[in-house]
Amino acid sequence: MYAPTLNPDLPVHPTFFYEFLATLLIFVILIFVRKRSKLPYATVAVYCILYGIARFFIEGLRTDSLYIADTGLRSSQVLSAVLVVVGFGIIAVVRYLGLKRVAASDTEVIDPAKTGAAGTTDETSGNSDTSETNRTSKADEAEDHPEISEDKDISTDGGDDSIT
Repeated sequence: MYAPTLNPDLPVHPTFFYEFLATLLIFVILIFVRKRSKLPYATVAVYCILYGIARFFIEGLRTDSLYIADTGLRSSQVLSAVLVVVGFGIIAVVRYLGLKRVAASDTEVIDPAKTGAAGTTDETSGNSDTSETNRTSKADEAEDHPEISEDKDISTDGGDDSIT
C-alpha cells in the first residue's frame, strides 16, 4: 500500500478554509453565469468544472489522502478530474443537441379562472351562477380543442365513466 512519509512536526494547510473560500467564489461566479447564460444546464456544468478544479488542487494539499492502490494517485483528485470532464461533457451535449434556455417570461401563463380549475374564483366567490361559468369554460375548451367535447362518449362500453 502506498503511503507517503509525513513529518508530524510540519504545519499543515487549512484545507477546509481554502475550500470555504473556493465555494464562496464559485457561488459568486455562478450567479453571473446564471444571469448571462443562454445554454440550459450551464450553471450546473460550470459548477462541476469549477468545483472539480478547486477540489483537485485543494486535495493536493491534504496530508491525509486516500490513495488508489500503489499508484500514488489520490482518489479524491481522480474524482475531481472526472467531475471536470462531466461538466465539459454537459456543455458539449447541450451544444450538440442545440438546446436553448427558456426564460420564465417566454412560457405561456394559464389563467385558472378561464379553464374552470378547482379552487378558482368561479367556485369560491359564492356566485349562484357557477354552472353557467363552467359551461362556458367547457365550451371555450371544446372550441380550442375540437377533439374534446361533452357530447362525445369515448368509452368502449358506452357507460358512464364518472367516478363514484
